[in-house]
Amino acid sequence: MKQHTHVTFVSDYLSIYTGGPLIMASIFEGLVKRYNYDITIVTGLVDEAFREKFENTFNIVDLKIFQPGKLPHQQPGKIPSFLLKARNTILSSNSDILHFNSHTPNLIPYSISVKKPVVCTIHHLENFSAVSSFVSKFLLPVSQDILEVNTICTLIHVTSKYTAEQVAKRRFFARRRIIMIPNGIDLSKHLAVKKKPEPGTFLMIGRLEPRKHYEHAILAAKLARKHRKDLKLYIVGDGPLRPALERKIREENLEDAVKLLGNVDEQEKLELLARSEALIHLGYPEGFGIVVIEALAMGIPVISYNLPPINEIIKNNVHGILLNKDDIASLARVLIHFRAQNFNPDVLRAKATEYDLEQTARKFHKLYSVLLNEP
Repeated sequence: MKQHTHVTFVSDYLSIYTGGPLIMASIFEGLVKRYNYDITIVTGLVDEAFREKFENTFNIVDLKIFQPGKLPHQQPGKIPSFLLKARNTILSSNSDILHFNSHTPNLIPYSISVKKPVVCTIHHLENFSAVSSFVSKFLLPVSQDILEVNTICTLIHVTSKYTAEQVAKRRFFARRRIIMIPNGIDLSKHLAVKKKPEPGTFLMIGRLEPRKHYEHAILAAKLARKHRKDLKLYIVGDGPLRPALERKIREENLEDAVKLLGNVDEQEKLELLARSEALIHLGYPEGFGIVVIEALAMGIPVISYNLPPINEIIKNNVHGILLNKDDIASLARVLIHFRAQNFNPDVLRAKATEYDLEQTARKFHKLYSVLLNEP
């Protein structure tokens, strides 16, 4: 591999408040710092917080296609323009490797023919509950279950065994290799935080969208509050579901128990985690759940549904509690009886070390090196 390897990464949007793009950017940051990579990121939308965080690390090409406040799949009419402009941009670039990130960008390889490695990342496969418009629901089976999983690339990168299995079931072309490299985080800042859990305090973190199932936790909190008066549920994040969640909290008379905190900075997020008895993570479909690793790294147990890929990380009664999907009554019972001291923080932190960001960056460096040296 030559001294400077240039990767062009294509993502339909970039935000520090959304898992997939942020984690990939953090991995690429490691490649820049440790292995002298040059990274260009082509996107249809970038928020200012992301730009400020990474503008001195990457060359960010903002095509300004999508409107802020909505995810790309909520703007299907703008997708053709993104595909065309992103295609033209990458064809004019002098890249050693092309790397496409999820759903819409993974369709671009159908329209290009290049003699260089092409990597496509699939974080997870959506289901109908994750999309709202009629057009999106109509296009989902075609764009994802047929086109994306069979995209014309050198290999498909996934972040969990479960996603690898789901992609393998749907693809027609077995010659497309599937490589599993899990996400990673910078463990140092999490391992260094001293946890100080406050009894009855629980935390949820993520984009406010239907597939995260915040309403399940709100209803469970209502049930549990009858028996545990000190219960507090803090929800960090923002998104299209916020008005509905605010109404739900008012309707259930939970204003003093459930708080929507919006987006917070990294330091405040760490402080909230440190104060929590447990992280509640009810999302599905889910690509990886990076916040689960962040909680474990701080010695904080996780309450989640017993679904992949989270149950690839969490062992029941060891790293937290796994519940049957959508079992709100059982979730309420767990909140009533949960005690953080029943979980060994050293065991939790040891599990998190399997997902070290430096190790993840090293795996990508090795992968890219192999691809560039293949005949």
